Amino acid sequence: MIYSKGDIILGKYRVEKLIDKGGSAEVYQVTHLNLNVLRAIKILRRDLPGVTGELFNEYVNRFEQEARLG
Repeated sequence: MIYSKGDIILGKYRVEKLIDKGGSAEVYQVTHLNLNVLRAIKILRRDLPGVTGELFNEYVNRFEQEARLG
């Protein structure tokens, strides 16, 4: 787990809990601090063994494609 309950992400989201994690990302339930509403955000993991350079770029491309399709 990259983030813990109470951590602030991007200066505007407070982590409430980890919802799920997969091979390359984690999904968190967060509170948007300005709007005071719950959201879910997906964080691409950089801490995976061997995820550097070209392989990480491949994960980023998949992540962005999934976001566009969502």
